[in-house]
Amino acid sequence: MRDYKLKPGADWAAPVLDMTRPTNPALKTPGEIFHSNVVRIHSFATLLSNLLVTSMVIEQARARAKHTFNHSMGMSEQDFSDLEIRQDLVAFSADQSRMATDGIPSEEFKQLTNRAYRHVQWCADKANQTAEALDAWLASQVTGIWTAIETLASDLWISALNAHPAILAELRGKTEKGSKSVQLYRLAQFGFDVQGNMGSILASEQNFSRLATIIDAYYAAFSEDADEIIEIIRAKPIYAVSQVRHLIVHSASRFDDEYLRKTKSIDYLPKGSVGDKMALDAESVDAILRPALKQAVSLISAVDKWLTSH
Repeated sequence: MRDYKLKPGADWAAPVLDMTRPTNPALKTPGEIFHSNVVRIHSFATLLSNLLVTSMVIEQARARAKHTFNHSMGMSEQDFSDLEIRQDLVAFSADQSRMATDGIPSEEFKQLTNRAYRHVQWCADKANQTAEALDAWLASQVTGIWTAIETLASDLWISALNAHPAILAELRGKTEKGSKSVQLYRLAQFGFDVQGNMGSILASEQNFSRLATIIDAYYAAFSEDADEIIEIIRAKPIYAVSQVRHLIVHSASRFDDEYLRKTKSIDYLPKGSVGDKMALDAESVDAILRPALKQAVSLISAVDKWLTSH
């Protein structure tokens, strides 16, 4: 029997849900898009418990109504049951709204969610199809967050170069083998007006789909006073989520030599024998995503600080 270690909420999203927005106007949109992308994935991660808990609230109200109804109430048993359900759902909705504001789950919500997840765990133990669905649900959280980070890296780079073409758009840190030329059709797309468009124009020559090429793009543009920015991108947390995502997408979540070699020093990542399927659970997903999102928020702050100081 495999324990999915399911628990209330998807706390890995906290670094982004509570993030301080960038002060530079040029980074407002990339920050908002990143926040929106993470919120969407967080909503997906909590959908299962939210649906189950709502169903449990309804069933509890229905059971209570069945035992407390009497014909002297002046309404039918069905109407009384519907009234009890509506009242409980209104109270539950109010509790949800409060939690969305202060981030503190009520004891009742935690108890209901724990019960809901115990039912899910039981179903996974009994049915392979449910277990496979849970595997896909957890894996999708990892791949979704990597896509959000990848998109952030691209959007930040473009917005920074659009706002500060001096230094950044010169790509002084680009390797000799890389080209610094821009094709005419790209200039034509912007009416040959490069003012405020250098990042958008030069982005076509970059590849933001892999961590290695994201690092290359930032090395090329942020060639001065950018140690903090480069260190954030190269740090273990973002590298870790990129490796797990690669294993999920390109190896069907089965361990291979490359993954095991590249992640040998990262203790919190799932490990196993070559050919074995990676077994994600709520705890391992939290361990993978939380530090990666913290680094992503730090990247926004570092680029924000760089633009402010230059």
